[in-house]
Amino acid sequence: MACRNPPCGASTRRPPGRTLLWPGEFVLGYPRQKNSAKCGVAGPNPDPGPLSAGGPAWTKDGSFLVLRRLQQDVAAFDAQVQALAREFGVAAELIEARLMGRSKSGVWLKDLPHALSVQDRHCPLAAHTQKVYPRDERMFHRAPDMASEIETHRLLRRGIPYGPSFDRARPGTAALPRGLLFLAYQSNIEAQFELVQNKWMNHRMFPPATQDGTAPGQDPIAATSANGPFQWREGEPSRDLRHFVTMTGGDYFFAPSISALEQLGAGAMAAS
Repeated sequence: MACRNPPCGASTRRPPGRTLLWPGEFVLGYPRQKNSAKCGVAGPNPDPGPLSAGGPAWTKDGSFLVLRRLQQDVAAFDAQVQALAREFGVAAELIEARLMGRSKSGVWLKDLPHALSVQDRHCPLAAHTQKVYPRDERMFHRAPDMASEIETHRLLRRGIPYGPSFDRARPGTAALPRGLLFLAYQSNIEAQFELVQNKWMNHRMFPPATQDGTAPGQDPIAATSANGPFQWREGEPSRDLRHFVTMTGGDYFFAPSISALEQLGAGAMAAS
């Protein structure tokens, strides 16, 4: 993901396979994405949308920050994966890949070298990567606008792990605190972070039910409920899975620009 006409000093380069976005999705005072398709253009609408605004003039070049402390029960997650692997008669890595939407190395399900059935090479609609960044036109009622609409809900996110890694060979490490500090920048928390978490990840009926009426289920990795449904294959009943990520703290912040901090500092100096 890269920005069109980015703030001063930012790169306009687009890595291969990445989408070029308007910077107003993440930084205040710049054009945002349009959520409707442009006739004759495949992919997101390339035209600039309205400027992102956050209030006073000094907020320009700033961004809204979501911080969450996510505790992870990795040992319990691993135990559930092992149990599912025995039930389905496949490697645990394939179970993890279907829950996440891709393998630990980043390889998509359809490209995994393992002997998978054609059906199992299709990514579940409720897999984590599908929930946080939908790639199936069935996920939206306005299919022609999907590629444009999806880009208005993106997050500029980073994760900072804490605690030691889980070692299955050392059972004593299972109870040690570990997890992730999740940080996400955006220009509109309600339309970006909160929508992704509440209407996509937590919602068992997103994407809308398939023709047979079955629900894809909740995000099996980062939904905020203690457990929830997950549809392993389309057309089959959902199964209830435990969730192992718990939010233990966090808040919303505003991250001002360097120039805004300089103005604040100058004002404080003048006042003293």
